[in-house]
Amino acid sequence: MRTILSVCMLTALLYACTKSNKGPLDCMGVENGIAVEDECGNCHQSYVYDPVNNHSVEYIDDTTGLELGPTEMLILAGSPEDIANNPYWNQGCTGE
Repeated sequence: MRTILSVCMLTALLYACTKSNKGPLDCMGVENGIAVEDECGNCHQSYVYDPVNNHSVEYIDDTTGLELGPTEMLILAGSPEDIANNPYWNQGCTGE
């Protein structure tokens, strides 16, 4: 009985430790993600922008393993570049 109780307590302890190691969620619900909420509560994803290839945009959840091509650039949500060129940033706030 003592062995079973010890195993149960150890299992509960290990489960609690692994559960608490999760990182914070961004506004898209992605753990350690890079999406950002503006002042109006709108969630914006970061993206890879390619001005040479038809101004293509690829939205991303994180930068793990991200490799940019020679004409691509990473635009982080909420960065000055994003805010200056994003017509949806702070769109819909009361008083606008």
